[in-house]
Amino acid sequence: MKKGRVWFIFAALFFLAALIYSLHNIYLDYSAGVASRDIYERLAEEIAENASEDMDADSEGADVSRPLYEQYPNMQMPTVLIDGYRYIGTLEIEEIDLALPVMSDWSYEQLELSACRYSGSAYSHDIVICGHNYRSVFSPIKWLDEGTEAVFTDVDGNVFRYTLSYTDIISPQNIEDMTQSDDSWDMTLFTCTTGGSSRMALRFVLIAD
Repeated sequence: MKKGRVWFIFAALFFLAALIYSLHNIYLDYSAGVASRDIYERLAEEIAENASEDMDADSEGADVSRPLYEQYPNMQMPTVLIDGYRYIGTLEIEEIDLALPVMSDWSYEQLELSACRYSGSAYSHDIVICGHNYRSVFSPIKWLDEGTEAVFTDVDGNVFRYTLSYTDIISPQNIEDMTQSDDSWDMTLFTCTTGGSSRMALRFVLIAD
């Protein structure tokens, strides 16, 4: 009888711990969604203003034969400072109603707020963007089919359109597989699989104008 009571208490504590963990994840997911929506809206306003300024400059006779990033693909991506963090642009995938700000670099703290650039650049066609497996961030990308379009817009208003070419499952230890490949991927989005044992990497190619 005593042994059965111990097992009952153990099972109850285990269930309580699992419940607390689930509620904590739900709270983090909700918080990330609220934060990213607010930042996305503010960043989108900044991008619209920058694009408008560029249009004014174009109308004054500036040389627009080729964008600066095409002439210098290794240039640093410009950033916008919001609430102490730097952002390089926005990521949108209409099929899953996803619209996120993208931070200039990443840390575990920053991933709680938005998607983050892990490496590379949109200009040099090797940008890698990471995000938490939250419903409000990158969890929905696992449902995407090949051919799905994604749009990255930098803070100057330059628009890069991509199509999903391939989805890869890789080990968390294979960092090189995340950032390098025998094939040419112009953009990679990655997040943890459910349970966190692997990484899901979605490989995109740039759509030619």
